[in-house]
Amino acid sequence: MGPLMKSTCLLLRMVYDRKVFPDHVPKFNGQSAYRTIVSKAEAAHIKELPFAQVFWEHISGAWVMTCPLGDDDFEVTARIRRTREGEDPKSWGRPFDFHELLKEYDDFCLPVRQILQLAAKGQTQEFDMFSSRRLDSVISRGCIAFIGDAAHPMLGNFGSGAAFALQDVYTLAKVLEWSMQRSIALSGALIKFDSIRSPFYQRLYRVLDKFSQVKSVSQIEEGSIDERIYRHVLRMSQAAETWVVYYRIDEQVARALSEADVDAIHTQPMARLRQFLKALKLLRRG
Repeated sequence: MGPLMKSTCLLLRMVYDRKVFPDHVPKFNGQSAYRTIVSKAEAAHIKELPFAQVFWEHISGAWVMTCPLGDDDFEVTARIRRTREGEDPKSWGRPFDFHELLKEYDDFCLPVRQILQLAAKGQTQEFDMFSSRRLDSVISRGCIAFIGDAAHPMLGNFGSGAAFALQDVYTLAKVLEWSMQRSIALSGALIKFDSIRSPFYQRLYRVLDKFSQVKSVSQIEEGSIDERIYRHVLRMSQAAETWVVYYRIDEQVARALSEADVDAIHTQPMARLRQFLKALKLLRRG
């Protein structure tokens, strides 16, 4: 996708956002993320680098996420605030020379510095981070649903933005299939979709709020750097919730739709009775 097409898509998205959700206006929050894919074989030479998803955090708020992927791919993503002069923030990825930022990570431990040096040799993409108001519902006008980062910008905090978007798509597809089989209107299907996904994101927001509280304390805390990092890591581990990692969207959707079918079995007889009584009343009037 070329620069002109990207700019056009961004403009259309901004107009669409403001038309459908007037209060939902994404704004650049001053942070940028830098993503690089390096070779697993090369990463394996770095001692004490875990081959698992790990967030390496600094008390300044900067962090690095390392994670082995499929085949020979190993992801390295860093997030940081950097000085920007004369640059307009953009929501899409563009090439970046990570050598420019290596000095910002001098306080990180040796394995992180080494994997970042390896990443700087590769092809890094820069992504500016946009925040917006949290939506209580992602449904508008009974026929529009927001999904993925368009509705819930997580800013990379869980390292699972793409997974969350795929969960949205899976849920939407299953709910639409379920509603069509039962002749349920689109508005009803989207309400069901919203009832499954919005509570999930509300739980994520509560976790993020706990993380924010920990970071606020860590930034004003006194003591040596080692003591502050130790207390910060301890608080973050206590604030973390493992359900995010083990969440099974297939089971959640199946349970929600099954419960909806059970509810329908109990409510249909009453609805039919009301329709019968209404028709009987009309006949008596006639």
